[in-house]
Amino acid sequence: MPAELHGWNRRVMPGMVAILLACIPCGCQPTTATDPTPPRGIGTTPETGPAATTPSAIAPQAAAENLLRLMGERLRWMAQVAAWKKQQGTPVDDPAREKVLLLRIEGLAAQYDLAPEMAREFMAAQIEAAKSLQRAYLAGDLPWPESAAQPTPLLQIRDALDALNPALLNAVSVWQRFSPEQCREVDVATIADKIWPEIAHAPTRKLALAPLLR
Repeated sequence: MPAELHGWNRRVMPGMVAILLACIPCGCQPTTATDPTPPRGIGTTPETGPAATTPSAIAPQAAAENLLRLMGERLRWMAQVAAWKKQQGTPVDDPAREKVLLLRIEGLAAQYDLAPEMAREFMAAQIEAAKSLQRAYLAGDLPWPESAAQPTPLLQIRDALDALNPALLNAVSVWQRFSPEQCREVDVATIADKIWPEIAHAPTRKLALAPLLR
């Protein structure tokens, strides 16, 4: 081989080999870190799938508003519950029902990344708030809404309340991801005034909101 060609091979060939090797696919895919799938709810849509339900993606104000909206849906049933119990002559307290409900909530807690005791504490507060509101209607402290004139049967109301529980636990899960400092910056009482204008009963509000004021 001529000396000129031999020198050219030594200078050029290594570079060509490197280029060829770089062009051959290795079948490897880049690895990226993924976040754990959050519970469905805030930050999640059926079209896009789960989104990051983290404090950086959701404002504490929005999380509180969603949670209080669901709490309000539960409380709005209480006038009909009280009216039905008045018609049937049954007491406000129902320890057997409450025990079953709290055990069920504890069993669901892990699905929403909640400690069982946290889920129980939240729901126990909502039960006490619900009973407080029922007693207020029965004592005449609050005017009866039109819906109480012909109340829905209690078993049907309980089905509707039970159907709210997954969404409530999901909203609690989102809320508890914020730091105590972030939560204290949210004025939950003002949000309640906006979302629950018809539930103007201070003892009930205090009981319902207590788990959020940490």
